[in-house]
Amino acid sequence: MRTDAIATLTFQPLRSDLFSRVISDLLRRLRHRRDMKILSEMPDYLLDDIGLSRSDLPGPDRVGETLR
Repeated sequence: MRTDAIATLTFQPLRSDLFSRVISDLLRRLRHRRDMKILSEMPDYLLDDIGLSRSDLPGPDRVGETLR
C-alpha cells in the first residue's frame, strides 16, 4: 500500500506538467493561426511596410478556409 502512495506522489507532477505543456502548445498554435490570418487579410502596402510580401505568407491550405 505504501508503494501506491509513493507512485501517486511521483506521477501527479508529471501529469500536471504534461497537461500544462499540451495547453501551452495548443495556445501557441492558436496564436500562430490567428496571426497568419490577420497577415493574410492585410493589403500588400501594409505587408510591404513591415517587410513582408504576399509570398512570405503560408498558402490558403494552411490559413484560409480552416479559419473561417
